[in-house]
Amino acid sequence: MNYYLCPIDNKIITGKNFYPLNELLTIDYPVNVLLPFKLNERVLLAQHNEDILLPYEFSIDAINRTAHTLTLRVSAIYQNILPLATLSLLLPAHMLSNYVQLTEQQAKGITSLMNVMSLKRSIDDTLSIPVQPPTQPEVVEKKDPPALPSARLELDALNTTLTEIGSQFATIAQHMQTFLDVKVSDFLSEPEEDDLEEDEVAIVSVADDDIDDDDAIFSEGEVLDYVKDYIRRSGCYFEDETLYNYHISLKTRPFVILAGLSGTGKSKLAQLYADALGQDKTFKRLAVRPNWNDDRYLLGHLNTVTGEYVTEPAVEFIMAALADQKKLYSLCLDEMNLAHVEYYFSQFLSAMEGDRLKDRSITLMSERSFKQLHAQHRSTRSKATLPSAEISLPYNLIFTGTINVDETTQPISDKVIDRANTIEFFNVDLNFIPEPSDPGEALPISNRAWQSYRATTPDTGHRAQIIEINKILKQADMGLGYRVVHEIELYLANSHGLLTSDVAFDLQCKQRILPRIRGTETIDGMLGELITFSKKNRLAQTEKRLQEMKSRLKRDGYTSFWR
Repeated sequence: MNYYLCPIDNKIITGKNFYPLNELLTIDYPVNVLLPFKLNERVLLAQHNEDILLPYEFSIDAINRTAHTLTLRVSAIYQNILPLATLSLLLPAHMLSNYVQLTEQQAKGITSLMNVMSLKRSIDDTLSIPVQPPTQPEVVEKKDPPALPSARLELDALNTTLTEIGSQFATIAQHMQTFLDVKVSDFLSEPEEDDLEEDEVAIVSVADDDIDDDDAIFSEGEVLDYVKDYIRRSGCYFEDETLYNYHISLKTRPFVILAGLSGTGKSKLAQLYADALGQDKTFKRLAVRPNWNDDRYLLGHLNTVTGEYVTEPAVEFIMAALADQKKLYSLCLDEMNLAHVEYYFSQFLSAMEGDRLKDRSITLMSERSFKQLHAQHRSTRSKATLPSAEISLPYNLIFTGTINVDETTQPISDKVIDRANTIEFFNVDLNFIPEPSDPGEALPISNRAWQSYRATTPDTGHRAQIIEINKILKQADMGLGYRVVHEIELYLANSHGLLTSDVAFDLQCKQRILPRIRGTETIDGMLGELITFSKKNRLAQTEKRLQEMKSRLKRDGYTSFWR
């Protein structure tokens, strides 16, 4: 895989903006550049207006050799911006100002440094450099909760290509201090509102003047260990697999369903996960009501009498997340199946499919209503703030829905099941409930840091088994769509280092495939073949659930995934 370093000096692609995974950007390159660009090769961008290396790895999505443009797709997000002053210690000066191809060692060293160095602005405007966290263990094992980083610097875990930096650390610190002194006013400034078009959705700066401690570096395993300890100190207990499963599911798609008996800790898991990550002010729990028959209970509505748009807590929360994309926001819809989920949540389900911000839009009112409202406010010279006709779901917003399965609730449709992992809470081991104590300080994790833990390349290692399952399902006129297969493989990719491959695949069969199965005695043969397949491939949890479904089919003449 070839890597290229490309200098840019435009004011559109900047370190002040956050670019989510799969975002497409276009850059020009000079006519005299003769590099052999190919699709899917990697590009790093050096922004010379700000003297920084952008904290992203881009893949080449399209090449126009006539217009001399590259269309780049965000393929990886790193945790920290790297000053060109620091980069000059790794590369010759002439490479920083020209389009060049990097060696494998150079590319590896640069990307490693972007996940180690951190630009933070402390109270006295001096440079603060966090420590290097311990590397992620390959084998999942129980270990003591991690301590927060100490003041000393540990760069022992850097790639061998960066060992020379240890002897030059004083020079690096001096360069970084100089960089901040000279560039901080430009680099950390907010974009002016006048620079934005009226109908343009602003991408909020993630490098502003009030950078908090949430930009410190922590490995994913370290974060989850801290979350486990935080939950334990709060007097709650969840198995490691349950916590990892929830975390991986959120990384795969930011909408997870927690199903089970009332009082088993479904909402508590979502709340404590958010609290442990420093979301005390960016977590909202919203109780769903049985009369929610459309999305106005989430998005609000236009009062045609007064000419004002009446907002609801959910849409206000979304707008807050849009305005503060540096932080992670979590919305928990409690008992979401008291009403039909697709009635009030359909716009959200569709918006989550979009890879680009403009494709994740949710309509608040028609364009005609918006123009009439705008004209009315202009004629009356009202000073009230007008909402846009639509809003976009930001990438820093994650959703959790809790459901109870009883006579008071509505069934979950395939439209919802296809778009979420369903995690069950039925078995509670009372022997492991700890005594509550002070949970201590949270471990603030920024949106950029959380996004950096996500994998975007699917793991196709279990494709053959998925195809075999699909053949069995087709016997009962069921089957798997592209979306489900893609997200199963994304889950497998995001589970690396947290769950073994077999356990992750077992959970996906149970959470993404079995909820689709329901029927009468006509599916008995299919259930039998699925049980045989599960035994053959050692899918213990899937096999156990299929045996339960087969027993209910024999007893009641009908069965489904839901108990």
